[in-house]
Amino acid sequence: MELFIIIGTGLIISGLFSHFHSKTLFSQVETLKTLGATPIKELKELFAGNPDKDSFKQASEISGIISDDITLKNEYSGLESVYCKTVEIEHYEESYYTTVNKKNVRKSRRGTKIINNKTEWVNFKVIDKEGNHVFVNPEGIKKLDLVTAHNLYKPFNQPSGRDYKILGHTKEEIALLTNTQVYIAGELKIENNELTICNPSKETDLFIISTKDKNDVVKSKQQSAVLFKNFTYLLPILGVISVLIAIFGNFKK
Repeated sequence: MELFIIIGTGLIISGLFSHFHSKTLFSQVETLKTLGATPIKELKELFAGNPDKDSFKQASEISGIISDDITLKNEYSGLESVYCKTVEIEHYEESYYTTVNKKNVRKSRRGTKIINNKTEWVNFKVIDKEGNHVFVNPEGIKKLDLVTAHNLYKPFNQPSGRDYKILGHTKEEIALLTNTQVYIAGELKIENNELTICNPSKETDLFIISTKDKNDVVKSKQQSAVLFKNFTYLLPILGVISVLIAIFGNFKK
């Protein structure tokens, strides 16, 4: 019966988390709706007219193409990107022993493990249709639209140990490539003497780098907000039911 209490408590706490997360998402949706895609030229003029340039901060959104001026050379694919995650996975077969009819029996099982995992990025330029640009610093981005740039499995043909055999390796690479159309919302400020859109100082504020257009971004966030709002009601109800099962189960004893 204690298990039902633990499960019920967990569901109630998850419901509270869903409540606050849905409020954050709905707030972000409203912020997106009020933001306007200001031409980069106007943003620069706005900055130029601000007397206190070092403390200049403003929620902004832009659309444009990722420039190939400043790039990464992707390790596996050789493609140029501005944000890249690389993973190398080892596939193996290992021996283990188990007891069957009081005898030790040698068996084998297969598995995988990550042996290399890294994320790299650079501050990059986004150029709008008028040819103006701002920089974007993707550091701290939580969700990013990335495409698969490389995914290849290679068998391992060299001898390995008796109890641990390497079968092969998979190298995966997902990246935000240059010359990609993007929609970006974040905090515009001065960074390295350049106007840069970056991660806002407030964690609940928007920071979006997406290959979708704004309408699709808003629609996606709205759907997530509604989903978490539904969880706000559903999870606590299930939690209370679980706790009641535990309480009435103890009474019957």
